[in-house]
Amino acid sequence: MSFTNYRMSKIALHAFTRLLAKDFDKRVDGQKVYVNCVHPGYVQTEMTDNYGYLTPQQGAENILRVALIAAEDCPTGQYFNEDKINDF
Repeated sequence: MSFTNYRMSKIALHAFTRLLAKDFDKRVDGQKVYVNCVHPGYVQTEMTDNYGYLTPQQGAENILRVALIAAEDCPTGQYFNEDKINDF
């Protein structure tokens, strides 16, 4: 099975992330908004028939690590695989 629809939805999500990041970068009020997408990892959930290598808590921790990056260190428009920046 090729999961074409799933893959295309992820490509669209990554592209939308980059577009949002560019749009929010142009805010005239000076407020900085960071837009990133995060793949939490292969998590043991009903969606994976509990075959994931991460517990739900570990997957959530990956998302939180990205969400809590300090503003001075935070990139925008990026794709994080677990808690590391990855190419789209």
